[in-house]
Amino acid sequence: MPRAKRCGKVPGDDLLQLLSNPTNRAILAHLAVEPLYTRRLAELVGLSEEETSRRLRSFERLGVLAAEWANVGRTVRLYRLVRKSLVVNLTGDGLSIEGIDGDPMPAFLSESPPAVASIVGREVELEALSGLAMDRRAVCLHGLGGIGKTTLLAAFAARWPGPVAWRTAAPGESAPLLLARLASALRRKAPVEGLDDEDDTTLVHAVAHAASAQGALLVLDRAEVATDGAVDAFADVARRLRGGAAIVAARAFPRALPRDFASFELGGLTREDARRLLGATGAEAERADRLHARSAGHPLSLLLSRDRLASDSDDPFFLGDDVRAFLTDDVLAALPATDRDAVLALAVLEVPFSEKEAEDVAEVARGHDLLLRLAARGLATRTPDGWMVHDLVRSVLSPLAPRSARSRAAKMLMDDRDPARGLEALRLALAGEDPKAAGAVVVREAVERTYRFVEHGFGDAYARLLLEASETVASKEIRAAALIERANLARRDGGDSAALLARAEPFAPSRGPLAARFLIESAEEARRAGDPPRALALYDRAAAESTSPNLTADALLARALLLEETDGGRAREAHERALEAAEQTDDPRLISFAYSGAARAETQRGGDGRAWAEEALRLARVARNLRGEVLARTALTERAVIRGGPGEAALGLLHARETLAVARRLGDTWLLACALCDVAILATRSGHHDEALAAGKEGIEAARLVASPYLELGAASGFADACVATGRAPEGRDAIAAATATFESAVVETPPYLAFAWTSLAAAEEACGHAGAAAAAKRRAREVAGARSG
Repeated sequence: MPRAKRCGKVPGDDLLQLLSNPTNRAILAHLAVEPLYTRRLAELVGLSEEETSRRLRSFERLGVLAAEWANVGRTVRLYRLVRKSLVVNLTGDGLSIEGIDGDPMPAFLSESPPAVASIVGREVELEALSGLAMDRRAVCLHGLGGIGKTTLLAAFAARWPGPVAWRTAAPGESAPLLLARLASALRRKAPVEGLDDEDDTTLVHAVAHAASAQGALLVLDRAEVATDGAVDAFADVARRLRGGAAIVAARAFPRALPRDFASFELGGLTREDARRLLGATGAEAERADRLHARSAGHPLSLLLSRDRLASDSDDPFFLGDDVRAFLTDDVLAALPATDRDAVLALAVLEVPFSEKEAEDVAEVARGHDLLLRLAARGLATRTPDGWMVHDLVRSVLSPLAPRSARSRAAKMLMDDRDPARGLEALRLALAGEDPKAAGAVVVREAVERTYRFVEHGFGDAYARLLLEASETVASKEIRAAALIERANLARRDGGDSAALLARAEPFAPSRGPLAARFLIESAEEARRAGDPPRALALYDRAAAESTSPNLTADALLARALLLEETDGGRAREAHERALEAAEQTDDPRLISFAYSGAARAETQRGGDGRAWAEEALRLARVARNLRGEVLARTALTERAVIRGGPGEAALGLLHARETLAVARRLGDTWLLACALCDVAILATRSGHHDEALAAGKEGIEAARLVASPYLELGAASGFADACVATGRAPEGRDAIAAATATFESAVVETPPYLAFAWTSLAAAEEACGHAGAAAAAKRRAREVAGARSG
């Protein structure tokens, strides 16, 4: 370990005054364990967020702390200690303090498997799981909630001979966050090349290599609450394992998990194991057998019944033959009234919550004590991100909770920037019949675009809630916002967005942010309909009328993208204007979009936009925004597309393939067309003609779906060149001729694809034996190239 080094002096009186406060010392003590963000610190030390932020800024000014944008399931400013020790010097001039830098703090702490003091039985299951893990390396352990999956896995992990990288999934956990957590855990075991790279694809390979080399056990628990993308990323890692093992635990076999994972369904305890589990309560064997028969050996039901078994009551422990009847009629009825009301209220939450949030939702004092009482009864459990009512208990009790609890929970979550919690706020507000709270969430998303539900894998869930809001809420503003958002989602999926916008128009206000958002969506519809002038006019109106910095930036960014495709001479100025607007938002997502546009504009004019593109990619990763990553990667490949030689084309093709993989995961047709266009051109230049044919053909179709002659021309150019190389010149000639005609009728001036297209057309005509047409196409290519140079 490197020796600590002394750093500069800091004002002694100011720092000592801060350190004299015990709460400030508590803040530093928490930060000595791991980096934290303001809200989490506020919860830990019992201050408001505003007051905690003020104290953190004071320490930051004195150089004790540093902060940077990071993602811990949401985009936050993460504070970390940069001075872990202080030396106080007494001099004739008074006090001076010198700091000693500590080692760099990791972005995440490793998560340890839950502690299991003992486990009753399950030896057969442990042996079977061990055999599957060694033989298949990839296993899915699934079964009913409360059946004991986590306990079994924790016991298995305790016996594992190598290191263990454990992750309990957070609701809505994304692939980048899951991979970062696993990389952080493995990095602590041994340094492995590639684990510091934030790129998803690189991390998949690096995590798999590190786990194989270390013989590590990778565990993803509660996989059912993570996004499909996170499960898919974990499966990608598992496929590449050459040592160690990977286990997914879920209530059902996840749909995103490939069927080559070994399936292991966990059942209830045997009668003998149930007797052993309940023996400590003094239950007679006969009574234990009766309970086992009623519960089918369900461990959680058996544990929840211990208090009743210890009594002399002869009442049946189950009033029905299933777990639901037992929980509602026996366990819930046996709770003290305060705890019963509290667990019913907390059961509405499907995301982790803090002790303070438990107090607010359940309307109780001393949330810490309440949660400990519930945990002792098996009703609540700690997670890496807070507390949760046990998922089985929650599924049974949630329908019994009062609407007021849902409304309180929705209001508590509605301002949260974490997408999973934001979506939860909307669900709870609608379930609690609180249209005002529901409207606040939908309108904020429509106007500020804070929650990126689609990019985080929540598009389908959001669409279902929007449908409910647009059909059931009476408020015109809420209905307008919901219909506008539905139109946006429909456009991504190729649906009838125009019809939804038409339904929104009577409800849309004539002024204000929502009116500006309606103009932006109308501009997108005009663009899709092949009317760029009208789209540009609507973007300009939206930017002029918007009072929201985010909306202004959105409008100008979309305007710049359209000009990039239709009038390249005006695109650079448009991108500069969009960048100025984005930098006023303090939103890394929008700034990333703007940097990507600036990079492409610079490259298309003959400059080098790589620095802009790399910064765009960094910010997109900070914001965990996959759309931003795609745009940044297209900016990085732009130079290779325009004028790269064979070596640069081959490297660009690797980037383009990664871009295509992310675009497919997002399901955005426009981004898919962008990626396919790059792959078609670069694959042809790199000699991968079959790949170019497939990408070009699909790219032409995608570009037509989004009404982009610009992208259609690029995809057709790569397709035509591949057709010529593989003896299919007539097919290539038809494709490039059609795309060129469409492009020249719709576009004012766009470098550089038009010159490529005429060159490709000339080659195709020549291969078809049409010498005159080939000569004419070559002349046109020279004219376009000359005009561009001029």
